[in-house]
Amino acid sequence: MSTNQVLLTLGAFIIFSLMLVSFYKLLANSGDMINNAQAGISELSFATTYMELAQGLAFDEATIDSNRHTVNDLTLTSNLGPDNPPPFGEPTEDGFNHFDDFDDLNNFEITDTTQKGIAGIFKTHFNVHYVNPTNINQISTPRTFVKRLDMWVLRISPPSKDTLKASLILGYFHFD
Repeated sequence: MSTNQVLLTLGAFIIFSLMLVSFYKLLANSGDMINNAQAGISELSFATTYMELAQGLAFDEATIDSNRHTVNDLTLTSNLGPDNPPPFGEPTEDGFNHFDDFDDLNNFEITDTTQKGIAGIFKTHFNVHYVNPTNINQISTPRTFVKRLDMWVLRISPPSKDTLKASLILGYFHFD
């Protein structure tokens, strides 16, 4: 073999190696994109499920079995959260089975530890506030007939920078 043939062969191996490295890098990036897309779908599924469950709860402890229709009967802003003691026992991991009204979700967290495929482990955090009925983005210190549930769903394993934030507005209406 002459020197030119050796150089030509080495050049071909270098080009082939660069093509393989580029191909595997592209393959790895597409795998990450698929994993992130699946995580986003899982986050959206958790958020939708929890919103539907929250909508099935009563507006407030005072509105469950009574006809009290004044703002003063509603739970104080400082007492938003699980009832003390909770009427149905301590919340379990699925929590919703033990809550009877919307504001019981305040400062509650659910961690899904069942790894589904390559999506990972997810944590959901809830905050509940009274809001101004004319501006639902404004948190209200005085009690109102409108509450907002803010929910954050994030993937904690493998860690992700993306967090899904969703809000649900619940109003209490009555007809006399």
